Amino acid sequence: MMDEDAVNRFLDDVGRENALVLVPLFIEEASARVARLIAASIAGDIEAIVADAHSLKSSARTYGLSDLGNAAAALERECRAGQLDAARSAIVEIERLSGPSMESLMMFVNGVVTES
Repeated sequence: MMDEDAVNRFLDDVGRENALVLVPLFIEEASARVARLIAASIAGDIEAIVADAHSLKSSARTYGLSDLGNAAAALERECRAGQLDAARSAIVEIERLSGPSMESLMMFVNGVVTES
């Protein structure tokens, strides 16, 4: 679910104290993106789904959430192929992964920063 090496690279890049500010901001934004994905799916707005899926893919991978990033990449591909039904299934997967992934990230970052 979480790539600890990627998270450690992120922590090294931004600094452990800055991570305590950035990770909650990422979680807030990613949670909002997931909510927008669900709303766009209901509305059938493929362009909105693609935009949020692309951003979620990049940011999730930056923060070491490779499974979530991969699910967002799959969603983006399905939308670009015009496969709304498959895209809706991908959104369900993103929704399933998002909470536990973000919780793991926050716990890991808190633990690492506390230990330092």
